[in-house]
Amino acid sequence: IIQRAGGHIIADTCIDVPPCWKPYYGSVGVTDSPKCAYYNEIRGIKFLIRPLEEAVEAAISGKVVK
Repeated sequence: IIQRAGGHIIADTCIDVPPCWKPYYGSVGVTDSPKCAYYNEIRGIKFLIRPLEEAVEAAISGKVVK
């Protein structure tokens, strides 16, 4: 469902592996991990931190509740 909606899930990877994040430079993502948001913002990828349920809903709907 998430991929059909245009979303991507990156799981079980170290956030300090730049090659897996390269396609998302300049993008905005949603995560439940403050560590993920912090380190990727240094690379130019903005993440909004939300509870897991809200992050999944955002991936499906393409909208984030602020």
